[in-house]
Amino acid sequence: MSQPQMSNRGLIITAMALGMFMASLDNTIVSTAMPTVVAELGRLDIFSWVFSAYLLTSTTFIPIFGKLADLYGKKQFYLFGVLVFILGSLLSGTADSMQQLIGYRALQGFGAAAMMPITYAMLFELFPREQRGKMQGIFSAIFGLSSAIGPTIGGYFTDYLSWHWIFYVNIPIGLVSFAVIFVLYKNLKTRDTSQKVHIDYLGSFTLTLSILSLMYALATAGRQYEWGSWQIISLLAAAVVLLIVFLAVEKRAKDPIIPLYLYRDNGVVSSNFTALFQGAVLLGASSYIPLFIQGVIGGTASKAGNLVTPMMFGLIFGSGACGALMQRFAYRPIQIVSSIIMIIGAWMLTRLGLDTSSSYVVWAMVILGLGMGPLFPIPIAMMQGCVREDQVSIASSLITFFRNIGMAMGVSFLSIIVNTKISNTTEAALQGTKLPPEQLALLKDPHSIFSEAGRQNIPQELYHKLQMALSDGVDLIFWAILGLAVVCVILGFVAGDRGELGYHRRKAAKQQEQGTQSM
Repeated sequence: MSQPQMSNRGLIITAMALGMFMASLDNTIVSTAMPTVVAELGRLDIFSWVFSAYLLTSTTFIPIFGKLADLYGKKQFYLFGVLVFILGSLLSGTADSMQQLIGYRALQGFGAAAMMPITYAMLFELFPREQRGKMQGIFSAIFGLSSAIGPTIGGYFTDYLSWHWIFYVNIPIGLVSFAVIFVLYKNLKTRDTSQKVHIDYLGSFTLTLSILSLMYALATAGRQYEWGSWQIISLLAAAVVLLIVFLAVEKRAKDPIIPLYLYRDNGVVSSNFTALFQGAVLLGASSYIPLFIQGVIGGTASKAGNLVTPMMFGLIFGSGACGALMQRFAYRPIQIVSSIIMIIGAWMLTRLGLDTSSSYVVWAMVILGLGMGPLFPIPIAMMQGCVREDQVSIASSLITFFRNIGMAMGVSFLSIIVNTKISNTTEAALQGTKLPPEQLALLKDPHSIFSEAGRQNIPQELYHKLQMALSDGVDLIFWAILGLAVVCVILGFVAGDRGELGYHRRKAAKQQEQGTQSM
């Protein structure tokens, strides 16, 4: 590390933290503003794409930016991501139609795809090995904190300023981050610049199309198109075929965008799939707890939000604490213990019922969050420890990529379980009933159980059946989450003796071996 970079490390870290806070905040800050945005811009039928467009681009281009950062340097691509994110935020704030807002949110996601993974790669350069785990834990906690307070900040801006400010707030934050990194951060040379760079254009193209096909299918399945429709089947088939082509291309590429030989290492496999399953658990729990509170218990949206918040704060504490633990223990025991805590939280959620108290839900969510927290920094630290220094950016990007894919796939596939259970129960309950056609049509819409007005139109006996159907469906979700947590325990055993403790053990053993040979 250069001396100027060392002396200004505090300012650089602050700028990176601001960038991380800004990019992760936009995952959730939009949620509470959307009713107001829809009221002003209209197009309720496509408003969900305000979220999906951001996730689509921020996931698709992550591996590509990670590889480019390894080839040409982290600084320029981080700065490029910040500028694109600022431009997307400015345009989003000026949008006067829902279509424009969706397009500008996609641009924001494109910028975030460069910022998020490269941040962890820059931490690798800024800190010695024994301090990286602690800093990655802190930055994972920043990610969790911004995600947790995003809805609150979004509501405040919408109520007291205007919804436009949920985007404008990014501009000063982004400019400060850009200016500090531009002036103070210096790239470290990790690649031999005398060698000719071979850019894997075909691999980048096939990977991009494969991910776009998958993400678009997951974003529209069950909403715009039925899961069994030809559109969704075609998209999923295209994703699989393009993935096979991509793998074939990567085997022959001189400098592949994702080096497949990395996956011969158990640590790489463990870290990637841990991130995948943790992403599914995170979004599955945060999506279906509110569903249970509003649909089964009959609580309000604000109550549902308040009961999800403890999980996020448990996650923040777990991430921060993990940073300190990683300096004392190997990654494997931390991941195993964290996953066991996650299992306990998930098991508590499977006990939810019609008479469950709010305090019980809070404790279950806190415990689940505490278990999930360490699974943010551990996969990144483990992945970075498994690769060469000139592969750190692509390694970091793969963890973010797999986590995002897990979030998208988790919420999509888990929704099939709930929707199928509700639909089957509703159809069975309505058979033989002598209700007016308009009321039958209303009751066949599962969303009627989530609003007070909808519940008033449901006969008491039928309402109880719908409650039980939703409860059983969400219960299956929590059992699925518990199963994913068990897999994370197994992946912890697969990881091997990784981490600072294992590193120092191997170093000491090597030094002892060399000392013995020299005698």
